[in-house]
Order: sequence, then C-alpha cells, then structure tokens
Amino acid sequence: MKNLKPILSELKYTLKVIRIAFVCFFGIGMFFIFSSNLSDVLGSVLRVNSAYTGGEIADDFIDDSAELMRYTVYKPVTNAHWQASADYWQLNLEYRNTSEEKRKASIYIDIDSIDGGSTKALFNPEAKINFSDHPWNYALYISDGTSKLYDSKGNFICNTEYYELNDRREIKNRIPLKDENLMRVLGSKETWHYIISDDADYSGESISALEVSMTSQKNSKVSKKEADEFVNRIKKEFAESIGKTKNTDSIEKRLAYYKEKLDENPDDFISMACYGSALAEKGGESSVFKAVALVNEAYTYLDKAAELSFNKEGELDVLLNRASVSAAVPQGVFGKAECGAKDFMRSASLTEDKKLKAYCYAMAYECYMKCAKKTDAFIALQEAKKMVQ
Repeated sequence: MKNLKPILSELKYTLKVIRIAFVCFFGIGMFFIFSSNLSDVLGSVLRVNSAYTGGEIADDFIDDSAELMRYTVYKPVTNAHWQASADYWQLNLEYRNTSEEKRKASIYIDIDSIDGGSTKALFNPEAKINFSDHPWNYALYISDGTSKLYDSKGNFICNTEYYELNDRREIKNRIPLKDENLMRVLGSKETWHYIISDDADYSGESISALEVSMTSQKNSKVSKKEADEFVNRIKKEFAESIGKTKNTDSIEKRLAYYKEKLDENPDDFISMACYGSALAEKGGESSVFKAVALVNEAYTYLDKAAELSFNKEGELDVLLNRASVSAAVPQGVFGKAECGAKDFMRSASLTEDKKLKAYCYAMAYECYMKCAKKTDAFIALQEAKKMVQ
C-alpha cells in the first residue's frame, strides 16, 4: 500500500499561497513589530517645524490620470531661520515621469490682494489662452532645471529656489518674497493657478484655474485617520474572506519541506517564495543580528522567485509572498516598503477578484506611506476605494 504520509504532508503544505502570504504578514515576530512601533512612536513625538519643509499646505491637487499627478500650494512662510530665503512661498509639482520636455511648464498666478493683471500668456502666446476670468499677476516659468518669476508686464523678478526630489519626478519651487508687490500674497485670501505645459496643445481648449484658499488648512491628521480606518477595515474583511488560520507547523518544518521541494526542482518559484517567507518569519523570532541576516537571505529567494515567475502562472502567489514580507519588516532597517508597494500594485493587476484587489491596493497604500511616496499612496488608496464602491 502506498505510504499516505507524504501525500498528507503534500496536502498540508499546498494551502492556497494567498493565505500563506497573508499569515506570513501576521507571523513576523516581536522584533519587527517593536521596531516598526518604535518608529511610529518617534514619528508622533518628533516634529519638524513646517518652515523647513515648505510651510503649511493650503491646498493639494491630485490627478492620477495626468502627466502632472500632483500640484501642492503651501502657505507663505516668514522668518524661517537657516533657510536660503527667510520669507518664501513654495509650490510643488510631481510628475509621472522624468522627461525634461514634459516638465517644461509655466504657472500663471492670480493673487486676490494684488490689483490688475494680464489676460494674455507670456510664454505660450500661440496657445491663445484667455485669462479673463482670473487675470494673472505673476508667472513662473520652469525649464531646464531652473524656474524664473515674472510679473504681468513681463519684467523678470527673480530666480526661485529650484529642487528636484523623488528620482527627479518632483519639483520644489521656493519663491523668495523680496519683491514688494509679491509680498502682498502674505495677506491674500485666495489665489488662482493656471498650469500650462509647453508640449500640450491648448488650441480651442478652455483652461480652468485651480482655486486655492490661502486661509484654510488641510487637516492631514483627520484625513490620515480616515484612510487608516478604511485600510484596516479592508484588511479585516479580506482576512475574514479567506479564513485566516494559524499554521500549526513549525517554521523549521516548513523550511525543511520547501528546501526539499527546491532540491527536487531548483526552478520551483512558488516553493522558492514560500521558503523565503519562512526565512523572514524565522528572522522575526530571532535576535537582532540574526534577524537581519535571515531577512537578507530571505530576499535572495524572494527576488529570484519574482524574476523566474514574471508573466507566468503563479506570479501572483510569488509577489504576494514578497510583498507581505516587505510590508512586515521595518522600513528603517531594510528599506523594502517601496518594493512591497510595487508588488502589491502588480498583484492587483494580476487578479480579477475585487476583494483581493482592494486588499492589494490598501496594502500598497500603507507601504507607500512608509517610504514617503504620498502621491503614489493616495493613488493606491483611491483604487482601493473603487473596488468597494
């Protein structure tokens, strides 16, 4: 009679890999949990004065379908110590790509506390854009790694502080408030912003201004709390839908099983990913130095599995394993949050299951937030919300 033990063992270890990856996320030990919590606690206690980061946000515009994904207007800052300009006004642009041509743009600004203004474009006369609704007082031209400010008569006012961030996708403009007329923005209640890209065709097209209240303040704490509550609900619902169970087999037993599978077939990428996940879980139950070594070893298997499985059946299983580990290990130690976010986003594209899609997008949001990719986090969050509407 055929020995049933190997068959039963096989059945035991062929649980749906989605469940294995999910359980792995919650199976990471106290070392990792403590490290992440410590970072959160420090982050809630230590605060950087907003004068060093651009000031308080007046308004934030995000369009995940456009080349310019995000435009952020800050409130003017005064008396900022140890800055190139003690008084400044910051405007940020974040693009989908890093193309120089795509990032050549002009921003026409109407400030309610400044009289007059122009209704004609300064840099794009062929576009025949009409600014009659909000005649502009100042125009900022961004090109070739610089940005220059002009008034409505075409007079050059100054160069701005120009910084490229986030792999050159984000442009930070700090406009020095040295021009006497421009300083009136300090008392403004509203501003209107037209963003005109050099390579766009605006013929016959109506351009709407972005209206910004300079007296309001985005309550980031409330919006983050709402986002976190939504994400936690998605995670809880997904856990209930797959029947989260605790794997009673020891980590060593699972490692031995997947090692045996890999010895039989070195290209078995699903077993390879599961072996990597088990190694990371073992790291979570180990001392600090051993944990770091085990997690680094885990990624040699997880990364190889992802490479072998690309565009093949089983890629979803592999990516969910790596993504779950990346979401669980502390960002400050391993820096894997962005890898996890991209894996979750890719996983969402590989399934038609709306609950799994929502879970992947929600987890991508958390990972992007950990690595300070806030625009990408917002986009992932919006996708998660679409799945539950």
